Amino acid sequence: RALATALHDWQACHPGISKGEPAARAAMLAAGIRLRASLDAFDKVLKGKAAAGVEAGVRHLEKLAEAAAWQETAVADVQAYRAHLPAEAALGLKPLEESWELARQQRETELRQWLECPDAADLFASLVRLAEAPPVRNSRDAIVRAAAGPLFEELLDELASREAAVTVEHPKSLRRYRQALAQLVATVQAFGGAATLGDEAARLLADVARFQTRLDRLRLSLKFDAAIADYLDAWAEHQARRQTPQLFGAQPVLAYRQARKAQWARLRHGLPQDWRPVRANRLRRRLATLLRALAAG
Repeated sequence: RALATALHDWQACHPGISKGEPAARAAMLAAGIRLRASLDAFDKVLKGKAAAGVEAGVRHLEKLAEAAAWQETAVADVQAYRAHLPAEAALGLKPLEESWELARQQRETELRQWLECPDAADLFASLVRLAEAPPVRNSRDAIVRAAAGPLFEELLDELASREAAVTVEHPKSLRRYRQALAQLVATVQAFGGAATLGDEAARLLADVARFQTRLDRLRLSLKFDAAIADYLDAWAEHQARRQTPQLFGAQPVLAYRQARKAQWARLRHGLPQDWRPVRANRLRRRLATLLRALAAG
C-alpha cells in the first residue's frame, strides 16, 4: 500500500509537468523521495532483487525535477524583487531575469523530454508491476518489524554523518543533509506514520517539517548568491569584450545579491531553535519510541 500510494502521487504529477506547473515539480520531488523510502523500507520483504534498477531511474527523474524547480524559484524570486523597485533599478535586473528564464525553459524541456522517452515508460511500467503484485516473502509482517530497527539505525548513522559535515555557508552540505532528513521522514511515513507509530510520530514529523522549511529557505538563499555570482562573472566578461563597457550596469544586481545575503543572515539566526529537536542524537531516542510502538503493533 505504501508503494502504491507513493507511485500514484508520483504519476499524478505528470499532467501538471507537461503544462509547466511549478507545483507539479515540487510534488514529484516529494513523491519520489517517498517512493524510494518505501522501496528501502520493504526491501527485505521483497523476494530476490525485485526493486533492482528502479531506484536509479527514480533518482535520475528527481534530479531533473529538482533542477527545474530551482530555476522556477529563481525566476519567481527576481520577479517579485523587481516588482517593488523603482523603474530604473527594476530595468537593471531585467537581463538577470531573462537569463534565469532561459535556464528555466531549458531545465523544464529536459524534464518533459525525459518523461516522454522510452526509459521513463519502462521505469513506470516496472514500478506499476512492483506496486500491483509485489513479490513478497512469507511472514512479511514479522520481517518488516525485524527490519525496521536496522533500517532506522542505518538512516540515523547516515544522518549523523551528514549533520557533522554541515557547513551553514555551504549549500551542497545542506542539500545532502536535507536529503537524509527527507529519507528518514519518508521511511517513518512508509511504516504508517502516526496511524501506526503513535502520537510521537506525529510530533517528530511536525518538528522535522518545520526545520526542513527553514533549511530549504536557507539553502535557497545560498543558491541565489552562487547563481548571482555566476551571472556577474559572465556579465563582467561580456563587458570586457565591449568597446564601450557599462561600468555601473551591475549595481542593481549587486543590490539584489546583498538583499539575499541579508535574508540568509536572518534565517541563520533562528536555525538553532528549530534544529534542536531533530538533531541526530535526539532523533535516535525519539525513533526508539517509534520502534517500540511498531513492535507492539
